[in-house]
Amino acid sequence: MNGLRSGSRPGGLGWSSPTPIEPEAGRRWNSVPSLDPRRYMVPPPPANDSAETRAELVQLHRIIRNLSAADIPRLRRWSVEEMTVLTHWMNMADQMSRNYGLSAPAGARVQALVAGSVNTALIACWNNKYHYLRPRPTQLDPTLRAPFPTPDHPSYPAGHPTVAGAASRVLKQFFPQEAALFDAMATDVSLFRLQAGAHFMSDVKAGLALGSRVAEDILQAEARSGAPMRYGR
Repeated sequence: MNGLRSGSRPGGLGWSSPTPIEPEAGRRWNSVPSLDPRRYMVPPPPANDSAETRAELVQLHRIIRNLSAADIPRLRRWSVEEMTVLTHWMNMADQMSRNYGLSAPAGARVQALVAGSVNTALIACWNNKYHYLRPRPTQLDPTLRAPFPTPDHPSYPAGHPTVAGAASRVLKQFFPQEAALFDAMATDVSLFRLQAGAHFMSDVKAGLALGSRVAEDILQAEARSGAPMRYGR
């Protein structure tokens, strides 16, 4: 594929790139659970020239202006070290399994559901990204000085928050006493993507909601098996 251009998907808002990252993932890839990721469509993002988008750009300018030197290493963790988008949550699942003394099968089950939910949610996310083709904030406003380069795929919905929404929902199900921790992790991920100038707030909100929705459906399907749905004390 020699790049994806505006109008090559219905409803495209104008994002394009000569080297798009995995543009067929949302349409052709299969998820691990028996759920169709393509049925999870989020509402359309704000139009490029809308008042909401302009307000979100103003917000991003303010957020980036207020960055401190201490923020940069944390931003690099999420913006440059790509593998942490999943491994961070898998490590947390492993830590919780050890903290609560889960057996090997129970711990593997939690990890499998986290990974399966993330897998399904990301395919759904990519399907939405290449359907809506929303430009990145720095593409709409070149004066926005993002501290890191943005990934070569459309902005909406945000991938990191999609992962966070899915993983945190699964972990809260099995370790409800730790819900505040998982919510804080998801909030941190979302904030860091805004501080990196990679996403609009509406991208982040849509990603969190999408991930949570996918995980909820997977958990409901798992509950029908009769297996335990809570391991926390």
